[in-house]
Amino acid sequence: MLKEEHMKITGLIVRLTALFVVLATPAFSASILNPGFENGLTGWTVIVDYLSGDTQTFENGVGQTYAARVASHTSVPSGTTTYSPMEGNWFLELNTGPADSNVATVGVFQSFSAQEGDTLSGYAAFDSGVVLGRLSSREYAQTIIESDNILAVPFDQTVMDLGGDGEGEWTKWTWTAPTDGEYTLFYLLSNAKITDQTSYAMFDAVPIPASLLIFGSGLIGLVGLKRRFG
Repeated sequence: MLKEEHMKITGLIVRLTALFVVLATPAFSASILNPGFENGLTGWTVIVDYLSGDTQTFENGVGQTYAARVASHTSVPSGTTTYSPMEGNWFLELNTGPADSNVATVGVFQSFSAQEGDTLSGYAAFDSGVVLGRLSSREYAQTIIESDNILAVPFDQTVMDLGGDGEGEWTKWTWTAPTDGEYTLFYLLSNAKITDQTSYAMFDAVPIPASLLIFGSGLIGLVGLKRRFG
């Protein structure tokens, strides 16, 4: 009798464990390296476009000052809003530097493989830090996903959306792969450079839902039952 009970519980644990692994593993976990920036900018390339038309790239973010992982960000110039990580202990912060840096756009990107129906999600926020005007209306923070023939913009926020010195809240975005293929994920920040103010954009990964964490705790309990009947 005990042997039968043991076999039933063991079978249940195997089935539930397999289901938990499928549900709890974030999409592209094996394809996108360091999605939550817990390991700095490892796996990501930083690209900086200047008003002069020049472009520089920095592998793993090494050698530049426009993209960094941070534990918090305080809005500029008001200092009234503090942004904290949505997942883990860190998130990505992009900045366009002071007015004399002549940076037009800064971006962070990484290529990945996806199958049709795979879903990728994240959080983004824009802290414009500029006075609303004709040129500043072109400033934006974006998430872009592209391939050879597909361009998606699941997050797009501008100074016009936020108003002068606007501080946007963390916004969740979601994208589903339309076909199997190779894609590139971009996090971008653009600044028209009309003032001495610096614009910022923040990006972070989506955490595993709490319900799955509860489910995982239940599995731990089942493992205890297995040991009891083992």
